[in-house]
Amino acid sequence: MIFYDNILKRAREKQVKEGISYPEKDGKLYNTFKFFYVVAFIFGNVMNLFYILGMLIAMTDNAHFSGNAGNVIAVAVCVVLLIGALIMSKFNDNLIIASIFGAINLGSATGLLLIFMKLMSDDTVAGGIKLNFYWRHLAPLAILAICAVAMSLIVVTAYFKTKKAYNKVMEIVFEEYNALADNEKPEWEDYIKNYKF
Repeated sequence: MIFYDNILKRAREKQVKEGISYPEKDGKLYNTFKFFYVVAFIFGNVMNLFYILGMLIAMTDNAHFSGNAGNVIAVAVCVVLLIGALIMSKFNDNLIIASIFGAINLGSATGLLLIFMKLMSDDTVAGGIKLNFYWRHLAPLAILAICAVAMSLIVVTAYFKTKKAYNKVMEIVFEEYNALADNEKPEWEDYIKNYKF
């Protein structure tokens, strides 16, 4: 949906008058989630890159590497998707991009967790998974996924609340437009763009 600046400004003024507030992309809550997202992203992907580099060094042992080639490729694909999502977060200001951003992060984090759970399984340890899995992979990927979903929800919620306020103002403008005599009516698009409150 295209928001015209003059209508959007009026919709925001009405929200302030009515005491309607909610987290937005440029707010403190979003920026807090983004900070923890970036920290978890850096730590988690350093661990992922160590794994990839370690496996590439192990290429000299072809038997060992060939058994893990699928895991290395899967981890590399997830890392590339996470990097793409990080870049996308810069433009995370509309409904579609926010939804894709959240889905990519959640999907990649889940995929990486499943891969590393399998790789780090150990029957000799309580719970069946090596303890370093929890701080190397589970904690950063869980923080990354939670923060990405929260960031997406903030953008999506703000979009729908802004759209609701915008549509209320548009109803008023449309009523005034319909009240004009037919011979005095400009084109609807021109009327909206040039409407003064």
